[in-house]
Amino acid sequence: MKMNPIFVLFALAFALVSCQDVVQFQVEELDPKIVVEGQVSNNPQDNYIKLTYNQDFYDSGAVKPATGLLVTVFDDLGNSEILVEAPAQSGIYPIKTLGIIGRSYSLSIKTSATEYRSEPQKLMAKAPLNYLFQHEYTVNNRPIPFIPPGQYALFGYTDDATTQDYSLFRLAINDTLLKGLNFFTVIEDRFINGSTVDSIAFGKRFKPGEKVTIEHRSLSKGAYDFLNQIGAQLGSAGSPFEVPPGPIRGNLRNVADQEDYCLGWFGVCEVRRDTLLIR
Repeated sequence: MKMNPIFVLFALAFALVSCQDVVQFQVEELDPKIVVEGQVSNNPQDNYIKLTYNQDFYDSGAVKPATGLLVTVFDDLGNSEILVEAPAQSGIYPIKTLGIIGRSYSLSIKTSATEYRSEPQKLMAKAPLNYLFQHEYTVNNRPIPFIPPGQYALFGYTDDATTQDYSLFRLAINDTLLKGLNFFTVIEDRFINGSTVDSIAFGKRFKPGEKVTIEHRSLSKGAYDFLNQIGAQLGSAGSPFEVPPGPIRGNLRNVADQEDYCLGWFGVCEVRRDTLLIR
């Protein structure tokens, strides 16, 4: 089993005891760009596009939704759907058409002066879990010495040997997805192709009564690379005095100028969710 978890440093505390000087950081102002979040999926609750605008470093206000845009989803058979923003002025554009395994989809966003469009993304199937069950580890039966005793969720699946697969695993407790990137794992099957993968769910202990959900999404190669780039940037910050990482280009480009791009990523995915109640 080979997993590539994305890690993030949550907090960094500094004890400035004797320093009296005020340091003013000079941060380059950002050009306004559309930030894309969302995908075509086989699951209605995951079938949407959310558009916002990026913010400057010192901007502490609410994220501004990108409203009133012409947003269209296309498939490889020539079908298209113009998305209607709902609720109004929210920047959220639900997709009524459910994704179909094996079909490719692309996204177009038109402002008053510019069209951004993605390359087609193929929706791949995702292997179901073979099992998901509760297991108690004690001091004497822990598979890894540093895992504390307690209740854990174990799951496994068998990778499809006939395809090259990329996956995203996320963890939810009581129907709430955990936001930390240590509960967010992307996997490439290069070294596990056709193998059965067994895992302790994110190495996390659970409490009796908690509802544990393992969310398993298929990814395109581009989405996998994009998420790994984010992880590499977040993990490379060795000092608060380093230059902040630059924006990672998404997969929507200006059709008239390839150097002009949106942030974020438009994806396609099959979504599976398996649930376990801890007793």
